[in-house]
Amino acid sequence: MRMGVALGAIALRLAAWLHGHDVQPVTPADFNVAFLLVAALGLVAIADVFGLERDAGAHVSGHRRERA
Repeated sequence: MRMGVALGAIALRLAAWLHGHDVQPVTPADFNVAFLLVAALGLVAIADVFGLERDAGAHVSGHRRERA
Protein backbone atom coordinates (compact mmCIF):
# COMPACT_ATOMS: atom_id res chain seq x y z
CA MET A 1 0.00 0.00 0.00
CA ARG A 2 2.79 2.40 0.89
CA MET A 3 4.61 1.65 -2.34
CA GLY A 4 1.47 2.57 -4.29
CA VAL A 5 1.18 5.90 -2.50
CA ALA A 6 4.87 6.60 -3.07
CA LEU A 7 4.59 5.67 -6.75
CA GLY A 8 1.56 7.96 -7.14
CA ALA A 9 3.42 10.85 -5.52
CA ILE A 10 6.45 10.32 -7.74
CA ALA A 11 4.24 10.10 -10.82
CA LEU A 12 2.49 13.33 -9.83
CA ARG A 13 5.78 15.19 -9.40
CA LEU A 14 7.04 13.77 -12.70
CA ALA A 15 3.86 14.94 -14.43
CA ALA A 16 4.28 18.43 -12.96
CA TRP A 17 7.87 18.49 -14.18
CA LEU A 18 6.79 17.38 -17.65
CA HIS A 19 4.31 20.26 -17.78
CA GLY A 20 7.09 22.67 -16.86
CA HIS A 21 6.11 23.81 -13.39
CA ASP A 22 8.34 22.63 -10.58
CA VAL A 23 7.43 25.18 -7.89
CA GLN A 24 3.74 25.99 -8.35
CA PRO A 25 1.04 23.61 -7.12
CA VAL A 26 -0.03 20.70 -9.27
CA THR A 27 -2.87 21.12 -11.77
CA PRO A 28 -5.65 18.73 -12.84
CA ALA A 29 -3.67 17.98 -16.02
CA ASP A 30 -0.84 16.69 -13.83
CA PHE A 31 -3.20 14.21 -12.22
CA ASN A 32 -4.23 12.91 -15.64
CA VAL A 33 -0.63 12.13 -16.52
CA ALA A 34 0.06 10.63 -13.09
CA PHE A 35 -2.96 8.31 -13.35
CA LEU A 36 -1.81 7.17 -16.79
CA LEU A 37 1.69 6.43 -15.49
CA VAL A 38 0.37 4.39 -12.55
CA ALA A 39 -2.06 2.54 -14.85
CA ALA A 40 0.75 1.71 -17.27
CA LEU A 41 2.77 0.21 -14.44
CA GLY A 42 -0.25 -1.87 -13.44
CA LEU A 43 -0.55 -3.22 -16.98
CA VAL A 44 3.12 -4.17 -16.97
CA ALA A 45 2.56 -6.02 -13.68
CA ILE A 46 -0.38 -7.93 -15.19
CA ALA A 47 1.85 -9.10 -18.03
CA ASP A 48 4.02 -10.84 -15.42
CA VAL A 49 1.03 -12.86 -14.20
CA PHE A 50 0.62 -14.57 -17.56
CA GLY A 51 4.04 -16.21 -17.11
CA LEU A 52 2.97 -18.07 -13.97
CA GLU A 53 2.11 -21.75 -13.97
CA ARG A 54 -1.55 -22.72 -13.70
CA ASP A 55 -1.22 -23.88 -10.09
CA ALA A 56 1.19 -21.19 -8.93
CA GLY A 57 -1.01 -20.11 -6.01
CA ALA A 58 -1.98 -23.60 -4.83
CA HIS A 59 0.45 -23.60 -1.92
CA VAL A 60 -0.74 -20.23 -0.63
CA SER A 61 -4.47 -20.83 -1.13
CA GLY A 62 -4.44 -24.37 0.28
CA HIS A 63 -5.93 -25.90 -2.85
CA ARG A 64 -4.55 -29.16 -4.08
CA ARG A 65 -3.06 -29.64 -7.48
CA GLU A 66 -5.47 -31.22 -9.96
CA ARG A 67 -4.42 -34.54 -11.41
CA ALA A 68 -4.79 -35.01 -15.13
